Amino acid sequence: MKSVLDNPYRVVGLLSGASADEQDCQVRRFKQYAGSKEVIEDDFSFPFLGNLNRSVENFNSATSRLNFASDRMEASLFWFVLGSQMTDEPAFDAFKEGKFDRAVKIWNEITQSGMVTKSNYSAYHNLSTLYLSGISTEKPIPGTLQIELSSEDIIFRALFLKLKFLESDFFSEFKYLVTNETCQLSNADAQLMFLGQILSEIEEGNSNARKNFIESIINLDFIAKVRFLSDFAEGLNSRIKYQIERTTTKRKSEKHLGDNLGECLLKDTKEDLCFLKVALGASSGEFISTADNLANEMLQCSIDYYNFYRNNNSGHNFVGKALSLANKAFEIAEGTVVRERISDTLNIYEKMKDYEISNAIEILQHLRDTKESYSKLSSRTKINWSKVVDTIIRTIPRIHIAQIRSVKDSSKQREYRELVDFVMGNLNTIQYLRVSYISYWKAENIGALALTIIKTIFNLTQDIIVLFFRLLFSFIG
Repeated sequence: MKSVLDNPYRVVGLLSGASADEQDCQVRRFKQYAGSKEVIEDDFSFPFLGNLNRSVENFNSATSRLNFASDRMEASLFWFVLGSQMTDEPAFDAFKEGKFDRAVKIWNEITQSGMVTKSNYSAYHNLSTLYLSGISTEKPIPGTLQIELSSEDIIFRALFLKLKFLESDFFSEFKYLVTNETCQLSNADAQLMFLGQILSEIEEGNSNARKNFIESIINLDFIAKVRFLSDFAEGLNSRIKYQIERTTTKRKSEKHLGDNLGECLLKDTKEDLCFLKVALGASSGEFISTADNLANEMLQCSIDYYNFYRNNNSGHNFVGKALSLANKAFEIAEGTVVRERISDTLNIYEKMKDYEISNAIEILQHLRDTKESYSKLSSRTKINWSKVVDTIIRTIPRIHIAQIRSVKDSSKQREYRELVDFVMGNLNTIQYLRVSYISYWKAENIGALALTIIKTIFNLTQDIIVLFFRLLFSFIG
C-alpha cells in the first residue's frame, strides 16, 4: 500500500515517534548524501519493502509533514514503531538484513495470546503494518515485498491486528510517543482514520481488493464498525443516486437511447449496489429502497426505448433489447411493488417478442379478412391491390425480413407463409415483383422469374420496334 511504501517516515528513514533531534540528524545525513549516488545506510527505510522515491523534493515534503502532530499521527498508523526494545529491535535488525520472516515470527509469537499489553502492543501495530505493505491494489510491483498469504488473509490479518491495537488502552501511550503532546484522537476516531485511508486507496485500485476489505470488516468486531459501515453505505448511496439522476435527465431527452442508458446505468452502479448489500444486509430497508430506485429507472429506460420505436414503426429490433433490459431490472429489484410492475411490463414484451413477424401477420390477416368480407357483401366491391402493395412496402419493410426469417416459432412461421401466399396469389406480375421480398423462402425462384419477365419484355419490345419500322417502310413504299 502507498500509505506504507510512500510513508513520510520511510522517506526520511525514521521510525514513528522519532524525536525532533533524530529528525534533524537524519536531515543532515540526507544532505550529505544528496549530491552523490550513495544511499543512507543504517536507517529505517527498509529497502526490502519495495522501491522508494527519495528525491530531494520528496524528502523535503516528507520532512515538512512530520513537523505537524496531526500528520505524524496519520503517518504513524501506517509505519513501524519501537515500543519494546526486547522484541522490536531484533525484528528491525532482521528487516535490515532482508529477513522479514524472522520479524514475522518474533511478532507472531508475542501476539498469540490475543491480549494487547504494554509489552506487546507495538507487535500488533508493526505486524499489521508489515501485512499492509504487502497489500496490492494493482498488479504487484517488481521489487516489492511479496507475502506468502492469500490477498484475503493478508487484508484480514492486517485489519484484525491494527484495529485490536487501536481499541486497546495502550493506544494512548502510542499517541503520546508519536505526538509528544496530549492528542485528542479517540480510539474509535483512530480506527475510522485508519480504515478511511485504506478504503481511499483500495477504491482507486481493483474491485477484488475492495471486496476482500469490506468482507473483512463485516467479519470483524470493533468499536467503530457501525459508524464506518454507515459512512461507507452513505457514500455508496450518494454515488448510485447521482448515476440514477444523471440517467433520468438523459433519458427524457434521448428516449431512443434508452437501452444504452439503462445498460450503462447498470454497469456504473452494479458494484456499488453489491457492496451496499454486503454493508447493510439484504433485508435492510435502505438497501431495498436503493435497489428499487435503480430497478425503476432501468425499467423506465426500457419502456421509453420500446415506446419510441414502437410508435415510429421502426425496423429496428427493439423488443429484444427492451426485454433484456427489463429482465436485468427485475434481477436488481427487491420490493414486491417494483417487481410486479416489471413483471407486467415483461408480459407485454413477451407478447411482442417477435414483433416483426407478429406485425406482419396482423397486417396480412387484416387484408385477408377484408377481402373475405367484401366477397360476402357484394361482388362489385373489390380491393385495390396496388394500394395493398404500397401498404405492405410501408408496413413490412425489407429490413424486417431478416428478423422474420430468424423466428423459431414454427406456428408463427406457418401462419405468416400462408398469409403471404394468399396475398401474392391476388397480385399481378408487376405487383408480385414489388413485394416479392416478403416470400423470403421463394427468393431464388422469384429472382429467376423476374429475370425471365425482363428478358421477355425486352424481346417483345424489339419485335414491336421491328414490326413498326416494317409497316412504316411498307406505307412509304
